[in-house]
Amino acid sequence: MHTYNPLILPDIIAEIVQKLSLENLGIVCWINRTWYKEIQHELRKRWEIQVLKGHKLELKKDEELRGYFDGGIELKYYAKLLETAKKQVEIERCMLINGMLYGQEREIVKYNI
Repeated sequence: MHTYNPLILPDIIAEIVQKLSLENLGIVCWINRTWYKEIQHELRKRWEIQVLKGHKLELKKDEELRGYFDGGIELKYYAKLLETAKKQVEIERCMLINGMLYGQEREIVKYNI
């Protein structure tokens, strides 16, 4: 008798990986090729979100600081920007360790880390 395994369907895998932590993604990415590709896609999405957060923080800081200098506001933005950058580097490190980066992209991430 044939048993049905829903854990080989890309749509179900995509739903699962959205809820996994970064550490767990690094562990389960080697289950099979489908898991690897879905996790690679999820990590790229998470990385893009961190990049966009960084850009939004820069724009917001520039708008609020235009015309005057307030060190407290600037420090607040730099703290948020640093936190965003740390998350971005964690994602890049996970992608690098699991062989999800190629060519120039790989070299840039090595430099960032």
